[in-house]
Amino acid sequence: MKLIIIDDQLDVVDGIKNGVNWELLRIDELSVAFDADMARRIFSEAPPDIMLCDIEMPRENGLKLFAWVRRNYPETECIFLTSHADFEYAREAIHLGSFDYILQPATYEQIEAAVSKAINKILEKRREQQLREYGEVARENEDLIVDNLVRNLILGYNRDYDNIFENFQKMKFAVDKETLFCPMIIQILKWKSRLDEKDQRLIGFAFNNILSEMSAEKGKAFMMTQLKDYEYVPLFYGSSREDAFDPKVSQVLEDFVSFCLEPLKFSIAIYVGEPVPAGEIPKQLERLQRMEKDNVTSRTDVFYLSDAVKNTGMDFSGNVVDLPDMERLGNLLRQGHVLIVRDEIYSYIQEMVRKNKMTADILLKFHQSFMQMIMAVMSESGHRVYEMFRPEFSYDDYIKAAVTVDDMMTMVDYMLDYMRRHTDNLTLRDMEQSQFEKARSYIRANLDKNLSRTEIARQVYLSPDYLTRLFKKETGYLLKDYVLMEKMKLAKSLLVESDFSISIIASKVGYVNFSHFTQTFKKLENMTPQEYRQTHRRTSLTQ
Repeated sequence: MKLIIIDDQLDVVDGIKNGVNWELLRIDELSVAFDADMARRIFSEAPPDIMLCDIEMPRENGLKLFAWVRRNYPETECIFLTSHADFEYAREAIHLGSFDYILQPATYEQIEAAVSKAINKILEKRREQQLREYGEVARENEDLIVDNLVRNLILGYNRDYDNIFENFQKMKFAVDKETLFCPMIIQILKWKSRLDEKDQRLIGFAFNNILSEMSAEKGKAFMMTQLKDYEYVPLFYGSSREDAFDPKVSQVLEDFVSFCLEPLKFSIAIYVGEPVPAGEIPKQLERLQRMEKDNVTSRTDVFYLSDAVKNTGMDFSGNVVDLPDMERLGNLLRQGHVLIVRDEIYSYIQEMVRKNKMTADILLKFHQSFMQMIMAVMSESGHRVYEMFRPEFSYDDYIKAAVTVDDMMTMVDYMLDYMRRHTDNLTLRDMEQSQFEKARSYIRANLDKNLSRTEIARQVYLSPDYLTRLFKKETGYLLKDYVLMEKMKLAKSLLVESDFSISIIASKVGYVNFSHFTQTFKKLENMTPQEYRQTHRRTSLTQ
């Protein structure tokens, strides 16, 4: 704090300068001036916070000087000293906005008291200004401030929780050292195209708004940040375990997953921890990330940490089960039995998925063992491993294959197709044809169901992508188009040859929604099912 003493009497200046306890008043810079011109020069170099000024001075009095100070340095507080009890002086001093008016002679204690009050006023004004500025900054950057605070909380970067909670409270979040937090991870599993940083921020903003609305309806509070690509971390919180997480929160999360699927058209998984104090959030987050990594089937669901050991049989220590006999599979490849190897691998993976035992550790070890087997067989046959990696399946694709079951099966298909193209075994075409016929028979026997390519592929132990390619090669149609064609073929036959109602016929070809069946039929046949029945029955009768 800076103060200037302005008086034309040298003894008065020296008396005040030496008689007042400036250190106690927290005045760390003290200057003196003997006239207005000298005071102006000091102000222009370093404006004081307080001016202690005589009114009666030669050439220019203190009132005129303060009027100049008020125009140019409005933050400076002024305490006038005068030996004249003149009401006009006092009235003008008040009009100019002086802080105090002291009649001389005055004791040092009176001066100290006046300066102390001026200092307190300045500090209060500064505090109010800081709060206003903080409020403006907070309003303009509220999302960024909250995001940084949540990051500090979940990652444990700053263990000064008192300071973190104080800042949260400034942002109107009711949290303190007694608050319990339930950390979660929202993972985007599938999206129609790759999302850039801006898109992900927009999705995070949408997630926050949707969850806020859903949570408010249930009387629950949360905060959220984006941790990394395709991954967001909400923290539900409350004063007790029930406030932080209860069945109402579970319902919010389940509704949120459903909302993302329809109408947003993308799938997510949510991994839910348990209510803990702030200091335990980072450890909870590590376990949730392990759950996220172990969702190798990219299943859309809400997963709970409390159920993890029961559901997966894992204890987070990396225990794994037996892998397929790679030596035996390698021998089958050497004999050209590629499809047998494919079937056994699919059976193994599908069984692991069905039992909910497929984890990231197991998938990684399978990936390593499978590639070791492939490389050994290729090396023996004189092929270079690097020749397998092409634009349609790069080395990066090979590395990423250890992340999800779908990516792994894409790699298995590619590698085994490559092996098949480098073998002369004549039974391969027959074996492939057998798989195709099995799939076609399954489709014809289940036209009353809403068939997916994944379900059909599972029945014949092939990957969905591979089966689609196989159907394109054998029929000229993509798998989904072939299924639709077979459904419509049966529908047309029933329309002409039976008296079933159109709604019954729709159900027999797997359509629960009668309107959807009618629209699809008309799109393909350029007439409604009723029109088709009337037209083709008349044709049949005239023949």
